[in-house]
Amino acid sequence: MAAMLGPWVGILAYFVVASLGLFGAARLARALGGRDFAGFQLRYQSITLLLAIAVLSATWLIDPAAFTRFARVGDMAAPAGPVSWPGVAPGDSWRTVGLTIGGIITLATLGFLLVQARRDQPSPRAVIALAPLILAAAAANAVTEEALYRFVPAAALAGVLAPAAIVALSAAGFGLAHVGGTPGGPIGAAMAAFLGGFLAKALLETQGVGWPIAIHFVQDVVIMAFLAASPPLQRSRGLATADRPCAPG
Repeated sequence: MAAMLGPWVGILAYFVVASLGLFGAARLARALGGRDFAGFQLRYQSITLLLAIAVLSATWLIDPAAFTRFARVGDMAAPAGPVSWPGVAPGDSWRTVGLTIGGIITLATLGFLLVQARRDQPSPRAVIALAPLILAAAAANAVTEEALYRFVPAAALAGVLAPAAIVALSAAGFGLAHVGGTPGGPIGAAMAAFLGGFLAKALLETQGVGWPIAIHFVQDVVIMAFLAASPPLQRSRGLATADRPCAPG
């Protein structure tokens, strides 16, 4: 029994440490002067990318063969395992599944954020002005979180646990990490858990990070755009805004 539980306990402990690392990175980014949206993203994404590089380097040093198994784009048209979703037929490839379910997840994220921000009077002009930063931050965040929450667990557990178990663990770790994220709360955490499991399935079945990073990037573009456009959302994350230049805390 202990041998069976070992990988589960180990990877859950890893998720806790990784999430604490991201939390610490956010605090460090603010301490280094990242008190508004742009300043925070520049510092936070730089710090977390360095964290991801360190974890990836350790993974490669521990098991180069496992690292190289998934360190590629992968087969973007690989056959997908059974998925019961509208618009997806049995036997469809990941090209169809990724576009269809990725699109549905993006629309769900957009809808949830629209409900959250319905009273915030978001500013489209802020999104336009910050578009390069939004795209860069979304790309950096997608790479970092896919490295920490998908790539490393898959490299460590492939061949040790069944794919379904790796998917379940990735879902649990990613959901818990986003309880206080954007989207946040129980609904946001459940959405993140579903996304985490789906992206883990994509990585395992395509044997690469292409679909996970692409889908995650699109989600983060939507989220970053809402954060940039909504001062109340920024303040809820402890950031200063034009109408309240002194960030809390």
